[in-house]
Amino acid sequence: MAKAGYGKRDAPDQAPRRADDFAGLEPREAAIAGYIDRLPEGAAIGYKVLAEELPDYGQQACRSALDRLTRAGHLRRIRIHLAQADGRRRWVTRTYFSRTARDADWWAAHVRFVRGLDAPGQPPAPAAAAPAPTTGPAPAPATGPAPSATPAATTAASASAHAASYAAHGADPAAEPAEAAPSTIAATAAGTEPEREPEPGARAPRSEAYALLAGLGGREPRLQLSDGECVQLEHLVGEWLARGAGREQITRALTSGLPTPVHSAGHFLRKRLETKMPPTPAPVPENDQLDEYVVESVIVCLFCDQDETTTTLDHGVCADCSAAIARDEAVGLTGDVPDTFLARPRPEVDVAARMAELRSAAVRPVLPSPRPRR
Repeated sequence: MAKAGYGKRDAPDQAPRRADDFAGLEPREAAIAGYIDRLPEGAAIGYKVLAEELPDYGQQACRSALDRLTRAGHLRRIRIHLAQADGRRRWVTRTYFSRTARDADWWAAHVRFVRGLDAPGQPPAPAAAAPAPTTGPAPAPATGPAPSATPAATTAASASAHAASYAAHGADPAAEPAEAAPSTIAATAAGTEPEREPEPGARAPRSEAYALLAGLGGREPRLQLSDGECVQLEHLVGEWLARGAGREQITRALTSGLPTPVHSAGHFLRKRLETKMPPTPAPVPENDQLDEYVVESVIVCLFCDQDETTTTLDHGVCADCSAAIARDEAVGLTGDVPDTFLARPRPEVDVAARMAELRSAAVRPVLPSPRPRR
C-alpha cells in the first residue's frame, strides 16, 4: 500500500468487470492491467513495486507496460493540491486507473472534476448533484405535466414532495396508524432500525473476517480450516481489518512462504496473525479537521514529476521518459527477466540428482580390450 492519501484511485463510470476487459492488449500488458484492476484503492502501482510483486517481469518491462497502458487510456497520474480547514495545504499524487479505456479529452475533463469526486467534504460532481430537500410548503402543482417529464420522473417527484410534506409536519409517510411498541419508538427517535429477533433455526450471518478465513482453503489447500478454527481466529482477522489492512493484504500475509508441510493450519495461522499484526493506526482527528478541498489539480508524467504546465505530455508521458522507454525496447531490456534477476527465483532443482545425471553422461564408455594377434 502507498502512503495514506496517495496510490491507486479508481476512475468513475467504469463498465462492469468482464473476462475480456483487456483482450485488445498484448499478453504482458493485459496481465499487468488485470492485476492493477483488482488492487484496492490506495495500493502502490509504480513500476518498481510491480516488479517486486510480479516475478515474471523486471522494472524495465513493467515501466514499458505502464507506458502502453497509459497510451491505451487506462492510466493517468494526477497531482492534487489540497487545502485543509485549518489553513494548511499539501500536495498528493494519485494514479487513476480506468478499466474502460478513455481518450485524452475524457481524462482532461476528469482532472477538472476531481474536486467533486475525490476530496472529502466537497460537493459532488455536477452530474451527480442531488436536489436539496424542501423545507417550506410544497409549491402548488401545475395544471398539467411538463411535456418532457416521463412517468417515472413524475412518480419520483410526487413521492419526494409527499415525503417532504410529511417531514415538514414531523410525520413519517410510511408509519402505520397503529401504536408502535416503545422499543420501536426509541429506535426510530435515535435514527436506527429496531433490532429484530432471528427466526428459529436461522444461522447468524458470518462476518467478513470469518469469510476470509473460510476462503483460505480454496486458495491454499494446506490452510484448510474447520468451522471452529475460523470462529477462534475470527477476532484476530477482525483486528487486522480494524487497523486498516485489506482482504488481499491479509491473504498474502497468511499464504506467502508456507512451510512444507503445514502440520496444524489453525495454530500456524494464529501465530502469523499475532506476530505480523499491523501497527495501531494514528488517532483520527475531529470531523472539522478532516475537511479538505482541492485548490488545483494537474496531470503529471506517469514516471517523473514533470506536469503538463511545464512540459508537453503525450498521453500522460513526457518526452524524456518516452525516449528512455524507446531506448530500452530497442536494446531488448523489456522482455522476460533472466533467472538471476528475478525478485522471487523460480523453484530450485535437485542439485544432487542433476550432478549425478551429469556425471553419468560424462563417463567415457569402456572399450573392449584388443585380442592378441596370432
